[in-house]
Amino acid sequence: MFLRALCLLVLALPAGDACTQCRVDARRTSLCAAHLEEETSTLREERSVMARSSDAKERAAALERVARLTSTHTNAPSPNVARFLADGLHDSSLEVRRRALALLVDGQQRDETVRGLIDGWRAALRLWKDVEARLAQLAAEAPKQAATIDMQQVSDTAAYLEALLAALGDVHDERAYRELLNVFKWPLERTPGGFYLAAARAVLAVESRKGVECVLEFALTLESELAAQRVTPRFAAKDGLAASLARPLDNATTAHVEATLEALAHFAERRKLQAPPPKLGAAAQWRAWFKGAKDQLTERMTLLE
Repeated sequence: MFLRALCLLVLALPAGDACTQCRVDARRTSLCAAHLEEETSTLREERSVMARSSDAKERAAALERVARLTSTHTNAPSPNVARFLADGLHDSSLEVRRRALALLVDGQQRDETVRGLIDGWRAALRLWKDVEARLAQLAAEAPKQAATIDMQQVSDTAAYLEALLAALGDVHDERAYRELLNVFKWPLERTPGGFYLAAARAVLAVESRKGVECVLEFALTLESELAAQRVTPRFAAKDGLAASLARPLDNATTAHVEATLEALAHFAERRKLQAPPPKLGAAAQWRAWFKGAKDQLTERMTLLE
């Protein structure tokens, strides 16, 4: 009887709204009795689903049911919900990971979201390490091994990493920001150009001086390395369907340089800072632009913690 009354009370609360009894204190989130009971019972049930179900769609649905808990007390998102969703970033299914990512960044408790994103990003890097080993086999022209590569899975994994990079920028947190800047230290000879571009766009969304300088110097360095032919395609000269499907994951090209400069130009336009045209061969102009504009950029954004 008590549980039935409690469920009715929860259902009567306005969805997608704040709860006047749930609150966030300096160090903790306190839920009202109804929402606390709803959270406890839901997490217990959905943990069971995540543990026993072999169906990725069922596990994704469990994540969605947990994520909906926040909709009735948006003023006080629970860290327990964010932690549950963050665990989904370690699921064996890429489909479930993608769904967990979308749910986690949609209004969940901030600190656990940031922690979960960073842990999920590092888990994705371990996944990519395995994918990269297979791509290396393909680049080395090992036809037997190449025939076993699931290129759809490779492409989906790359797209997932790019989505994680965007999310790391969206949370505007110093810890996540450091992960983004580290991408520009990855080796040019075996990193998909799309990763650099995704990281650059995420960094520019935060709009810090250090980030803008990092993106600009990376783009100009990449242009120089390409001109000197020290960065060459891995798959352009390879035959076969697998190599053809791998080409979007090839090393960076001049197209990635131009796209990065375009992202910088859009950033400058947002900040009302006159920038050079986003074209190759304008390194001196871009460096002069940054020298003149850097004092108008905050060294560390106030949103960063």
